[in-house]
Amino acid sequence: MGEERGFSTLEDTCAGRGWGPRSRTDSASYLLTLGRESKVCLNALLDILQSEPDNSGYKMVAAELLPQFHDLTPEEMHAVFLGLKQCLASSDAAMRLSAGKAFVDLRQSDAIPALQKAISKEEYGEVRTQLEADLKALLASEKP
Repeated sequence: MGEERGFSTLEDTCAGRGWGPRSRTDSASYLLTLGRESKVCLNALLDILQSEPDNSGYKMVAAELLPQFHDLTPEEMHAVFLGLKQCLASSDAAMRLSAGKAFVDLRQSDAIPALQKAISKEEYGEVRTQLEADLKALLASEKP
């Protein structure tokens, strides 16, 4: 398969709602590994954040891949923010940790209030400690 055809096939898999979340996240991951940022795959990952159950490993993979996208439009960045904010309120502790790390990786200081709220509600000490570290990192990234 030619290089461009391979990229096109991976992007088609991202776009295909008929494909399962594993195929879609794998395709996005392969493209990102190869240095190809696809808006189609970005939208697929955002769709997975919205549609998969909280305890879905694919939802966590989607959250972890989002920081690898650069040069997002303000609208795309807002969609990423909303998707990760929803994950931060998840009933699944691992999902909350993935969201906190993604916010730090994105240096998304808009997430500070959501992170503070999540910390105030967090029941698990280890998760709270990590979210506090994420908050500290975000606060530090705000300083000039």
